[in-house]
Amino acid sequence: MEELTKNAKITKPLAPSPEPPVLSSHEPRWLMPSVDFLLTLAAWLLAYWVRYDLQLIRPVNEENAAAFAPYLPYAVIFGAWLYINYRGDGLYKNVRGRPWLDEVYIILNGATNATVLIMAISFIVQPTVFSRLMLVYTAVIVVVLLSATRVIKRMMRARLRARGIGIERVLIVGAGEVGQAVLRMMLARKELGFYPIGYLDDNPDRGDVDLGRVRGLGRLDNLVQVIRQHHVSMVVITLKWKHYDRIIQMVQQCEALGVNVRFVPDVFQLNLKQVQVETLDG
Repeated sequence: MEELTKNAKITKPLAPSPEPPVLSSHEPRWLMPSVDFLLTLAAWLLAYWVRYDLQLIRPVNEENAAAFAPYLPYAVIFGAWLYINYRGDGLYKNVRGRPWLDEVYIILNGATNATVLIMAISFIVQPTVFSRLMLVYTAVIVVVLLSATRVIKRMMRARLRARGIGIERVLIVGAGEVGQAVLRMMLARKELGFYPIGYLDDNPDRGDVDLGRVRGLGRLDNLVQVIRQHHVSMVVITLKWKHYDRIIQMVQQCEALGVNVRFVPDVFQLNLKQVQVETLDG
């Protein structure tokens, strides 16, 4: 703490925050699954066009020509299976800092599984006309479209955060080594969208001093008042597990105010209901 508190000055911990409230932007949970499903149907249409109209790689014999309608049930099953895979793999969780390539891997894995499933169904059902090459086209187009959508989503989020939309105003509870590490990460990785407004600590040498623009806001008892005065949207608890009773009390206070709670470190020996435990660095 000595290194971080050099040239720090004592401040009044509960002075109102000079910054205006930062707007939050939380997308509906159904949005991305719906977009992915519609893009999956579009991928089937594009694959049909490439296979039967453009006839790339291999021409289509007249007796093998088919309308799109018989493929529609397969397209729906394909899209539903993608949703199951992607939900299970956490694609629809908003994990800050997750690399784009990690999302592409999940998308590719889901498309591969869905392709194998449709292949198996076609072997069992034995439809009159079914193009496996078209199914391969579909899988490739799905991966391209869904991966491109994630790039666009990242660009849109970056622009919104530059305008102060979608930023989490964070209060750090505990200014020990873990709390300082969290603070450094938030300041260094602005693309994660965290704005640390200050921290609380029962040690006056920590809780009553400013670290640059990050303010010391006093003792842990100030939690509720600080949340209200500084428009806090997330509380990060970095206390040691020996303070279990105090942690539970603060969690209940945050939940009553509708504020998100995160723990660092994120490995607990107890399962706390209705509390999301995750790493802040993605």
